[in-house]
Amino acid sequence: MKKFLAIAGLAAPLVLAVPAQAGQASSGSISFEDILRQIVISHTNTSYQSGNRQHRQDNGWQNNRRIVPIAGLVRQIQQETGGRVTSVQLRRNGRVYAIEGVGRGGRHVTAKANARTGQVYDVQRVRGRGHGQHALNGKPIPGILKGLRDRGYRAFDRVVRDGRTYIVRGLNRRGQPVRIVANARNGRVLSVNQARRYNGPNHLRHSVRGFDHWRTGLQQQRYSHFGNATRHDDYYQVGARDRRGRDVTLNVCARTGRVLHTAYR
Repeated sequence: MKKFLAIAGLAAPLVLAVPAQAGQASSGSISFEDILRQIVISHTNTSYQSGNRQHRQDNGWQNNRRIVPIAGLVRQIQQETGGRVTSVQLRRNGRVYAIEGVGRGGRHVTAKANARTGQVYDVQRVRGRGHGQHALNGKPIPGILKGLRDRGYRAFDRVVRDGRTYIVRGLNRRGQPVRIVANARNGRVLSVNQARRYNGPNHLRHSVRGFDHWRTGLQQQRYSHFGNATRHDDYYQVGARDRRGRDVTLNVCARTGRVLHTAYR
């Protein structure tokens, strides 16, 4: 039972080592757990980086509290290993993902990942769980979560394969924790119930409110002459004037009313 501590500076050598070892293997492909031990997950999901560059100027609000999305973490692990991740759960401290997966040969593997950076460590093979071939059938976790996001669910902190279903925990449109049971084959939602707990970041639990709800607080900060507010997922973008009468574009959190970013025009 070996413990691997991923170091960001070694990312390139480790990833490049995978195909080299695969070529040396004479009896078969490198196992899921062997490749997983060599992976260093990128610090943020690639699509998030390309689509949200403006958020990097938000004075650390996003960077300090954002965790690596489950779908992005799973997608990269599966692409690098060829195995199937069957379970990802964010621990109660909000800092560690507990991961389970099945390799091509049906071997069960567990690992942990830093929830803020995605660094994978503590990879172990689990004995006595059978072949787990059922886990290779149906939709992978990223596909299941995409379907749920399209239905208005988000901020998932737990996805567990349970036979023919996935048990998923996340937030509904009102920011309330819910437990979702989805068909593993087609992603169809079978049931939704209130969840007893939720381990995601606290700021995600606030209910989204209309921009007018935050207008008074912004006026108290001496902003005025608001234009039409545009909703962008977790924030509103609106033109206004500051206390000196200068034109400014504000990014305002849709759940807390906090000014996340200002850009003068």
